[in-house]
Amino acid sequence: MNAAEVARRAALADHCSDGRVALGALASLVRRYAAAHRLSERETAVLSCGARGLHRKATASYLGCSAGTVDTYGGEF
Repeated sequence: MNAAEVARRAALADHCSDGRVALGALASLVRRYAAAHRLSERETAVLSCGARGLHRKATASYLGCSAGTVDTYGGEF
C-alpha cells in the first residue's frame, strides 16, 4: 500500500458530514502505514501533512523546515 492508497482508504473509511475525511481515521491509517514501512518520525510527519492535502511549501511551513527537507523526507511518497 502506498501513500496515495492510504489517503484513498481513509477517504472511504470515514467522512465528515461535509465530505472531508475525519482526521482520526486519516491519522490511524498514516500511523499504520508508517509502522509497516518503518518510516522515521520526520517521514511520518511529512506523509501526514501530505495526506491531509498540504502542499510542499505548506508542509515545510507547518513542520518548521525547508521545502527541500520535505522533498528529502517525502520523496518516496
